[in-house]
Amino acid sequence: YLSLSILPPDLTCNGQRAFLKRASRYVIMGGLLYKCGFDGILLRCLTSSEIPYTIKEVHDGICGGHFSGLAVAKHILRLGYYWPTLNHDCCDY
Repeated sequence: YLSLSILPPDLTCNGQRAFLKRASRYVIMGGLLYKCGFDGILLRCLTSSEIPYTIKEVHDGICGGHFSGLAVAKHILRLGYYWPTLNHDCCDY
């Protein structure tokens, strides 16, 4: 939707309103998708191939501290990254 401005055709009126509200939190810059965080800072949305490496580096890497899943998720957010299942994926790691 963000690149073509075309809504999914199967949405109801209320569904369209909810979709547009969620979409307003995202922006594409330089070909990359970003989400606007609660503090107004843009968080880069990672692709599914980038997620495992990011979790591993934050948890096990040279600056990692083998923290709990939620602590790893918070650290990733502070680094400026986001994906929808961030908390769940970090807790499963």
